[in-house]
This record gives sequence, structure tokens and C-alpha cells, in this order.
Amino acid sequence: MWGASGFIGQHLVRALVDRQISVIALSRRPFIADLSAAQSLVRWISVPDGDAGIPVLAEVIQEIEAVFNLAGSSGAVASNLNPVASLDANCYIQARFLQACELSKSKPHVVFASSRLVYGTPDSLPVTESCSLKPRSFYAAHKVAIEQYHQIAALRSVLSYTICRISNPYGGQATRPGHWQGFIDALIDRGCRGIPMEIYGDGRQLRDYIYIDDLTDALCRCAVFPAARNEIFNIGHGDSVSVLSAAQIIRQQTGTPIVHLDWHPEAAFVESGDYVVDIGKARTLLGFQPHFNFASTVQQLIRTRRSLAVAPR
Repeated sequence: MWGASGFIGQHLVRALVDRQISVIALSRRPFIADLSAAQSLVRWISVPDGDAGIPVLAEVIQEIEAVFNLAGSSGAVASNLNPVASLDANCYIQARFLQACELSKSKPHVVFASSRLVYGTPDSLPVTESCSLKPRSFYAAHKVAIEQYHQIAALRSVLSYTICRISNPYGGQATRPGHWQGFIDALIDRGCRGIPMEIYGDGRQLRDYIYIDDLTDALCRCAVFPAARNEIFNIGHGDSVSVLSAAQIIRQQTGTPIVHLDWHPEAAFVESGDYVVDIGKARTLLGFQPHFNFASTVQQLIRTRRSLAVAPR
């Protein structure tokens, strides 16, 4: 797994371990997840930055049949403010990874985590995999480019791929105290701490929120189902919730007020409007069926975080 120390990576490692699957976890950062109970199933390898990491990746890729490719940085607004940093953290890293795949000569299957942001403001709803790609951020444009990288590598028989255009995942952990990755987890954190929850505008734009356990299930299916080879899938829950409704669900459990902010110009520029996703292809070819209801799962996350907050240390 390339990019194992990120939000999705840590949860995916746990999901694979729960299935008694051995994992080689690759990352440029220290591994954060507590997997002490399953160390026999997880081998951690630190990958050097730059070209020095290519032979390390190639050696590991020779040992495996499937790679979950999660490496890179996120942040649409940040990428527009610093496109060079986004290029370094996404395209350059991925080019080196694909060079390592070729150097390995093992033709791995690669499951690449792309983003729903590649669609920009969708042509029509619900969004299918055939909708136009209209990125509004360097981050999303880099995702489009990396999708193409994988497709070119497949045409050259370097690898096979599955591209997953992922909706908004939630249910994660703080990368450090007070810093949560993802809008919903940040709102839950503020709600549990009694800090007003801030949303831009009226918050009526629709989003598709997928719980992390549903996402890891979909990714695992992409690694093992023959029907996933050289295909692109929308991965989401399939039911959309407005930003305001999501905040209201959290407010019902925490009593924390919602504050409406004027749109910041950079945030307004990358705003996609309503996102309603069609996951019919994943249902048909992968048997993928999300199981976690948004409202009930958020309520459980709030209960869990509150119990952790009052637990003795």
C-alpha cells in the first residue's frame, strides 16, 4: 500500500488486517496507526523522498500482485494558492511510482484513489463515470493527469488499474490534536468541543458522504474483482445530503450552533454545486453496496468521541 499513513491508508490497513491479509505499508511519513495487535500481518517500509525511493518501491512491488495507490496531498483551495507544491506532492510522486512499477517488471494491479472533484461542476445529475471532466483546482487537474498516467501505463502493459473517483469520506482520525481531515470530521470535532460549526453560504449544496468502512470495502473489491481491471468507478454512498443538513444532524446531538460565513473567494471558485453520484457501475460490477447510514453513523461517531474525551488517562 503506497501512502499508508494517510486517512484512507490507515483505515485500509486495518480493514485488510481484519480480513487476515498481510500488508506491506509504504509511506514517506511515520506510520501513525496503532496496529500493535497485528504486527505479524503488517510490514512497515519507509520510502525515501525523490528518485531514491524508486528502487525501494520497485523491490516491494515485485513481491505483490495488487497495490493500493493512495499517495499524495489533498486540498483544492491550497492547490490553487500553491500549484507547484501540489504538483510536487501529487504528479511527481506518482510518476516515480509508475516508474517503479515498470522497473519491477511484475505488472501489478493498481487501485488508484482519485476524487469526485475531477468532475468540477457536473454537466448533469446524477454524475456517471462518463460525465465530462472539468476540474476547478490544480489538485483536481493533477488527479485527472494521474488517471491518465495509469491508463498510459496500462496501454504499455506496465500494469492494470482501477480508478476510484471517491466522494467525501468521513469517519477518520485527527492527523494531530485538533486537526481533522475532511469536512464532516472537522464539524463533528467542533460540535463535540462546543465550538460553533462554520459553513459557507446557506449550505444547501448537496454532497455525497461515504463512511470510511464502506470506502475501504469498495477499495478491497477493486483489488480482487476481475471486472475491476482497467475500469473507472464512482465510489460514494449514492444518497446525497446537504451541507446544512449534515451540520444540523451534528447540532441535534451536540447542541452546538451553526454559523453561516460569507464565501471566501478561493473557496467559492472551487465550489462544485450539488453533487449527486450514480454508483450503479460499482454495484453491478463489484457487488458494492454501502451499509452505513449517514445520520446514525454520525451519531455513533459523536458518542465515541465523547466517551474518549472523558475516559481516564
